[in-house]
Amino acid sequence: MTDCGSELQKGIERARRLAALAIASILLLIGVLTSTRATTPGDGGLVRVSKHGIALTATGAITLFTTESNSGRRFHPMWIIVEVTDADAITVAATCSFGTNDPDYNNVLAAAALTGLTALNRESKQALSAATDSVAPSTDVKVNVTVAAVATTCTARIDAVGYYE
Repeated sequence: MTDCGSELQKGIERARRLAALAIASILLLIGVLTSTRATTPGDGGLVRVSKHGIALTATGAITLFTTESNSGRRFHPMWIIVEVTDADAITVAATCSFGTNDPDYNNVLAAAALTGLTALNRESKQALSAATDSVAPSTDVKVNVTVAAVATTCTARIDAVGYYE
């Protein structure tokens, strides 16, 4: 026989956590949430990890971040945000995928053209609404530039936003 009070308490806690994630998500989307790490990985709150200086003018895989090892929890990605931080003569945007599965690195986000990222400070926010893999502890998450940008210079900052649970 299940203790209804205990199950109810678990349900209330999960609803509270989901409401906090929804509020943090809205704040992130309107640009209010600006810290590199919104919260510590082990508490189930929203986390943003950034990598600066990624050249989109060459193909290949680059480690974006390594998931936390001490939490013992999986990382659940929600968004990938790419912002052009240095640009010169971009005529064709890059195509990138994200993931952990060598050599394709596309199990978090399949390869997508970063349409519109042809000028400084332009950004693309990719919400991960389709079925994606969560990421195990101590795992490298990589960005894979599958089609290089046609440009003299095209450098980006890439953010991964999600939570640990």
